[in-house]
Amino acid sequence: LVFQHGNPGQAGGGALVVSGGTNTVAAVANNSFVDNACPSNSRGSAIQIGAETILLNNNLFIANSGGSAISLYPSFVADVNNNTVVGNQLANHVGIGAFNPASSTGTYYVSNNIFWGNEGSDIYDQNGSVQYFHNDIGVRSGQPPLAESADMSVDPQFDGFLSVRPAPTSPLVNAGYDTPYGGIGRLDLGGDQRLIGAHVDIGAYENQAVIFRDGFAP
Repeated sequence: LVFQHGNPGQAGGGALVVSGGTNTVAAVANNSFVDNACPSNSRGSAIQIGAETILLNNNLFIANSGGSAISLYPSFVADVNNNTVVGNQLANHVGIGAFNPASSTGTYYVSNNIFWGNEGSDIYDQNGSVQYFHNDIGVRSGQPPLAESADMSVDPQFDGFLSVRPAPTSPLVNAGYDTPYGGIGRLDLGGDQRLIGAHVDIGAYENQAVIFRDGFAP
């Protein structure tokens, strides 16, 4: 699905709001969230999700505007894998940034995501119970991570003007974690094979041209 131009003026969730209690699972996968908005003092200009367990995999978040683009409130766990979160803005330049792990109780496993080029912080961690694996993160603020492995902070090197797919020479190609909590899925956001080459790529899209890690392509 493509969620685009949502602007409800509510407290959060410009495109999508999910709310559930005990024993609920909210799974949001393989969607694009483009140019949605919420007021500057609101969180989740694209999505706001509250549930016991949250799965957020293989989504694109771009050009959304609000206090943050993604706000997640798990009471147990959130698995956030292979998302591309780029070019999101703060409404009236007020807010905290793009990704907001906001729950005071849940644990977050965040793997293979691109958080880059967003206004404010690319990640603003209010939780302190976030474990990061193989992400590309620009600006991070808030609480320090509970655990961290193989994260980087580099230009994603997308494949051309207006593309959000990594180029064959991108440092994100074959740089992901193949077995994160919540899995990587069988297909990428473009509907192509998710795992090509030695390892999964970081972000919502897999570069389909790469055969070897040195960038050789047909």
